[in-house]
Amino acid sequence: MNTLLSTFLLPFAAALSLASFSTCAFAQAPQQELSLQAQVTREVPNDTLQVSLSSTYEGSSPRKLTQEVLGSLNAVQGQLQGLSRIHVTMGSLQVQPQWKDNKISGWSASGSMTLKSRDTALLAGELSKLSQFAQVSDVRYSLSRQARQAAQKAMLAQVSKAFVDKASDMATNLHFLGFSIVSLHLDESGTTPPIFAPRPMMLAEVRAPVGLPAQAGGSSTVSVTLRGTVQLRTCTGNDCGNETVSFGH
Repeated sequence: MNTLLSTFLLPFAAALSLASFSTCAFAQAPQQELSLQAQVTREVPNDTLQVSLSSTYEGSSPRKLTQEVLGSLNAVQGQLQGLSRIHVTMGSLQVQPQWKDNKISGWSASGSMTLKSRDTALLAGELSKLSQFAQVSDVRYSLSRQARQAAQKAMLAQVSKAFVDKASDMATNLHFLGFSIVSLHLDESGTTPPIFAPRPMMLAEVRAPVGLPAQAGGSSTVSVTLRGTVQLRTCTGNDCGNETVSFGH
């Protein structure tokens, strides 16, 4: 069983067993297994801003165009020197011919880079200074791995209690006298709907914070699902021998 899950789930099972804990001969009592699922979902504010920048030049000399693209991207990197909270990743560099009447009429060179930071206000503010170097080609907010894990950890106690409560309710409603946990499986997931810039725009068009709001990044759905199998018990009193969670009927 997942160690972290056990930390939260076992106290609930122990508390229920204190209410009425019985022992029974396993082979003598009819038993049924039931599969259950409990899920807890939470909306968590996105804490990471990611911006893709691109630079494109057209002309007759592929070599010159390549140098111009690299110069633009290097200028962005130079502008961001010393800002360790902004992570910079260089993308691809492409040079392609332009055709007219089945002949090469010119060349196009393009390159890209990605800026990412959990300090969304810092990154949004810096973008306005980069207008002379590149274009904004993509903007999205997301939830960092650290924030997602913290949210999921906080939800473990809730989903564990929900599973035990559901097992207790099912046993009671089906007129069984208790249950024991046979197996458990924990799923942790979530979705981050991306927020894109409505169109590629020159950074000169961005009016921070209106163009890229640092505090309006939406939220991500984080969920924790606990699936498992419980064994429903019909034994009572001294007829029981295996550990089982029972209810005082």
